Parts: sequence; structure tokens; C-alpha cells
Amino acid sequence: DYKLNLTYFDIPLFFGYKTDYVTVYAGPSLGVKISDSQSGTLATGTKPTVEGIIVPVTLGAAFRFAPQIGANVFFEMGTGKVASFSPAGTFDQLRAVGANLVIFLD
Repeated sequence: DYKLNLTYFDIPLFFGYKTDYVTVYAGPSLGVKISDSQSGTLATGTKPTVEGIIVPVTLGAAFRFAPQIGANVFFEMGTGKVASFSPAGTFDQLRAVGANLVIFLD
């Protein structure tokens, strides 16, 4: 088994449409690598080269259940290579789904 842990700091550039209780948004983020770690060994015995900057695209929606409380759900998809494995492998199928509790400060 091989495990690669990646931590990125995202700077989003989202565009959205807002109504009273729903906001739908989409756009790219600039993901800057903070850290990466691995456990296990690859068949080639080498460590992967992890990209320092990635640009995922996000599609999401924020819902209000009450005037100040709601939820945010999103789907994020990578647009390019995240890591390269020697001799010729790549990890480029980045996908994420998330949900958050939101407190609105209007």
C-alpha cells in the first residue's frame, strides 16, 4: 500500500448568483502546496514529484436555513497534473466533494 498526503492552501476566484436563501457559485482556485508526505513504497522505489501550484475548478451552492445559519456544498475537480511518478505515471484525477455548516454575517 502507498499513501500520499497533500495539503494545499486555496485562494478562490469564484463567481456566483445570489438570491435571498441560495447562492450558486463556480470558478477556479489557486492551490499553493503547504506540505506533502508519503507512507509505503512505490514499485519503482522512488518518491513522487508533487506540483507546488494546482488550479482546481469548483462548483457549489450555499443555502440558508435561517437568517444567519446555512450550509455550503461543493464539488471540486482538478484541471491538471498533481503529482508525477517515475518513470511515467501521473496523478491527475483530483476530485473532492464537501459540505460545511455556515454562519452568515450580513
